[in-house]
Amino acid sequence: MTDYMETPKQITFTLHCSEEDENSGNFPVITKGYAPDLELVEEYPEQTTFENSYRLKPEEGKKFPVIKIRKACLDILEEELRGVCYSPSRCSELSRKLSGMMKDYLKQLDLPRYKIVAEVIIGEASKSSLAVSSMYLCNPVNDSFASVNFRNSSLYALAIVHGIYVP
Repeated sequence: MTDYMETPKQITFTLHCSEEDENSGNFPVITKGYAPDLELVEEYPEQTTFENSYRLKPEEGKKFPVIKIRKACLDILEEELRGVCYSPSRCSELSRKLSGMMKDYLKQLDLPRYKIVAEVIIGEASKSSLAVSSMYLCNPVNDSFASVNFRNSSLYALAIVHGIYVP
């Protein structure tokens, strides 16, 4: 008894017959055995198998560029907040918009496997002080952050961008 372990493949055949057979309605019948008129037309393509890369640290030259990100975040804050007066409802929308702009900029840098978290805090400039802290679990070798401050006559803004490497 023969045991076949290979899975069957679906094959498409083209049957060639003469015009006179076609017109008379006499089509060739495929039976078991030798069929010289059959031609192999198409077979399923081979499947590509992907394997995990197990990359535990970023590629050379693809680390989180803190200085470049700091400069870009400061440019975004200065451009968007120059001459803006503090208003709680407007600044709420502005902080979402600014954090989105920072994330979009970082996506253009093509930092593979980095999870980006951008946070922008905008408050009214007054004589009182404010302390902001931000904590996250990180690997100091691969993960980093950039923070930037901006101030004008009526408001202050703090932007923090975290880059967390996900292996």
